[in-house]
Amino acid sequence: MLRVLAGVYHDLTTDDGWPSEDVTEFFSALEPHMAAPVTEDSPWVTQIPEDIFTAGATAPTARRQDLKRLTETLRAWAINRPTWLASRTEVAASA
Repeated sequence: MLRVLAGVYHDLTTDDGWPSEDVTEFFSALEPHMAAPVTEDSPWVTQIPEDIFTAGATAPTARRQDLKRLTETLRAWAINRPTWLASRTEVAASA
């Protein structure tokens, strides 16, 4: 998972021109979902394609193509920000 997050950081800062602070904010929004093991209703199971995570797992599958797809998915989440992925600032403002 650390390789995936490093890949997402690289892609967002290098390819998309994001400042480090914006990537950090995105990673902060992911933080509430980072507990292991993964549950059946976790976004890692429900929002990630092709069974890269399974319920009860503590990490994604290790196949190269799965890690690449996971990196691409997280990059898309950062750019498109799905409604279920609120930032800490957005959560605090709604409380």
